[in-house]
Amino acid sequence: MTDQDTPLSPLSPRHERFVLEYLRDGNATHAYIRAGYSRRGAQPSASRLLRQPHIDAAIAAGQQRIADALEVSVERLGREYAKITFASVDDFVSVEDDGRLRVDLEKASRAQREGILELKLSNHSKPEQTVTLKLGKLQALAALTKHVGLFAKRPEPKPAPVDSARYEKVIAKLGEELWETKELLCDAAEERDEAQAALATAHAALAAAGLDPPTQDPDVPPSPGECQGPSAAPDLRGEKEDNSNPCAIDPPQAAPEEPPPHVAGAGNGTILRNATRQPPSGPTWHDIIRNSRFPGQ
Repeated sequence: MTDQDTPLSPLSPRHERFVLEYLRDGNATHAYIRAGYSRRGAQPSASRLLRQPHIDAAIAAGQQRIADALEVSVERLGREYAKITFASVDDFVSVEDDGRLRVDLEKASRAQREGILELKLSNHSKPEQTVTLKLGKLQALAALTKHVGLFAKRPEPKPAPVDSARYEKVIAKLGEELWETKELLCDAAEERDEAQAALATAHAALAAAGLDPPTQDPDVPPSPGECQGPSAAPDLRGEKEDNSNPCAIDPPQAAPEEPPPHVAGAGNGTILRNATRQPPSGPTWHDIIRNSRFPGQ
């Protein structure tokens, strides 16, 4: 919901009296006192009342009703101001054949005649004549404009004290975060400058030693193609194994050979496993045991 859609709180009897008194002469301090408030602190208190939205809206509505009743508009006031601003003495006097001046109000329009406060023409024996023209309508227009509130600068709405405190707290927090971010950026910039200086020193030392600086960034991992093993096993006869490839993978280790089992038999002998050994010709030890005769048989 926007501020325009928010309903305004109704006026209290004293606030309504303050609005009516303010519409009389436009003096907030006097209206505050005439409304029944204390004279002490009348000026700041009246200013606070004028800043309240519901009181400001009531004053604007009252000024609009007065302007409608008097048929006063911005266009009409502008026309009247223009007539007075561009008024000239030539609109009120005429020059006779003998060169003397004569007041001639028929030349002036009704609006110009209504604005005359004083028109004085001095007729002395001297050939010079003086014309004094005073237009008093300007002050009346200014008072009327102020009374109905036209061309007046409205005070900008301000947030409530609770909202102001919350906004100030949020703004202060954002300011602290911005300051911390700036400090982190400054620290990062200093570390970057130090790293660049150290790198330049290292390159200079390598150049002095006659060595070329590395072309690859040590932080960048090697490409997958560099980590691929050779397609065929190299012939290492008479040559030393090349371990320059950091990505070379060692061949898997063979499983340890199991010890031969112990078999209880004739002579408690041990049978060794040998996949390439052929069985002996003649009877086996199973046949010897099966055909042996023991006591009691």
